[in-house]
Amino acid sequence: DITVVAIYGDSRIRTALPAVQKTLDALPGSKPLLISNVSIATEWEQKPCAPMSYEGYSEFTIYCLHQYIQTPYCLIVQHDGWAFSGENWNDDWLNYDYVGAPTHAALADDGKFYFGYEYVNKNYVSMVQNGGFSLRSKKFLEAPSVYGITRAKVPDPLLLNEDIQLCCFMGYRDWE
Repeated sequence: DITVVAIYGDSRIRTALPAVQKTLDALPGSKPLLISNVSIATEWEQKPCAPMSYEGYSEFTIYCLHQYIQTPYCLIVQHDGWAFSGENWNDDWLNYDYVGAPTHAALADDGKFYFGYEYVNKNYVSMVQNGGFSLRSKKFLEAPSVYGITRAKVPDPLLLNEDIQLCCFMGYRDWE
C-alpha cells in the first residue's frame, strides 16, 4: 500500500538511491518510485518530470505528486532521510494523512512564524512536520488540487517550502 518515492528535478536523484533501498529493506512489499528529469540505470519504476528548482520541488510536491502515486500512501525519502528499521513501523500511522518528524519551526497562535524552537512557550502552535521524510495519504496529496487550496503569500521565501505551507499555512487563513 506504500510507494517509496524520491523526487529530484536534477541529476541528484542518484544520491537518493541508498535511501530508497534502505527504506525498501525496512518495509518489504513497498513499491519504489523515482521521479526525476534524469533517467538512471535501475529496475525501479521511474517517471519523468521537468527540471525543477528548490521552489519548483515544493510546487510539484503540493500540486503534482498525487498524479504519480498509484497506492493509498507514499513515503517520501531523500538522500538524508529514510526508514531505519521495519521494527519501528506502526500501522496506526496509516490513520493519518501526513506524518513527519517534528522540526524546529512552527506557526504560533500569535500569527508569527518561529524558527529554532522559539515557539516552545507558546500556547498553541502548528508545528512543521518534516516533508523530506514523510508518510502521506493519496487523499492528502490530492487535496490542494481537488479543493483549489493555494499556497499562502508570505514575506519570507523560506516559508514557501512545501512542508511549511502544508503544515502551517494552507489551512490558516488569517495570515498576511
